[in-house]
Amino acid sequence: LKYKNDIVVPIPKNDELFIRVKGAGINNTDINTIIGRKI
Repeated sequence: LKYKNDIVVPIPKNDELFIRVKGAGINNTDINTIIGRKI
């Protein structure tokens, strides 16, 4: 899991919508999946 703040923000086309995510959650299952641990 990596935090990045240097990504290129896309510009939506006329028929598209841009949604900015200001927060996200992560739980133990997510972490175990990322590191490849079998549950």
